[in-house]
Amino acid sequence: MSDIGIGAALRDARSEQERSREEAAAATSMRVAQVEALEDEQFHVFGGDVYAKGFMKSYARWLGLDPEPLLALYRKHVQYDSMDSSALTAGPVTSTSPRPAAPAWVGWVAGALLVLGVGAVLAQFVGSQTPAPAAVDDSPPPAPVAAPEDDTQGEQGGGQEQEPEEEPSPEPTFEGVNVTLAFEEDSWVRVSADGTVLQEGLQTAGAALDFRGNDEVTVRIGNAGGVRARLNGEGVGVLGEAGDVIDVRFTPDGFEVV
Repeated sequence: MSDIGIGAALRDARSEQERSREEAAAATSMRVAQVEALEDEQFHVFGGDVYAKGFMKSYARWLGLDPEPLLALYRKHVQYDSMDSSALTAGPVTSTSPRPAAPAWVGWVAGALLVLGVGAVLAQFVGSQTPAPAAVDDSPPPAPVAAPEDDTQGEQGGGQEQEPEEEPSPEPTFEGVNVTLAFEEDSWVRVSADGTVLQEGLQTAGAALDFRGNDEVTVRIGNAGGVRARLNGEGVGVLGEAGDVIDVRFTPDGFEVV
């Protein structure tokens, strides 16, 4: 992807402030790889617009930048269809205006063509059913070929056996729990990983957070209808209704509201 200015603005601001990518990741609840993806404009790794824009907004605010110009550039030059957003599918367009009637001679011509076409098909079918005369082979039968005395080829199955193709190795599975939260509305949230509180406080609409744990990540959400989640790269959608306060436990096997 060509440089559209988003990555350069983030990278330059961080360099001017003499801050590392590790500092940025720790302060914004991102991974270092995600900070690098924003600065390199590799937005596809976030899996959807809502997550890419959320992390971009959080990163820009941490750097003291106004995120709106960066978001405007994103909408203009990138703007993927979010993998987690509900797709709006339009139905087929139908016309309600009556069609003009065709002239009478069109019907006569169409009927004649239909009759000629049927006749041609029948003629081809009948011709294909006529058996062709069998050819007489006057050549003498081939002489029998003596089997070779050396039976080593027979022991080897008539030649070198073809080695079976190796089956492709399964793709590696993610070990642990990776939870990504995208805030479509303001919501208070508290996140713990393996019993340790990692984040607690009010998050504004448009922000995004990323967390990892070995066994589980638990999230308390103050506005469940305004928070969208992903578990180990798979979208699980919005976890509740607007205004609902819920606790969600994420594990490598899935998630549950507790």
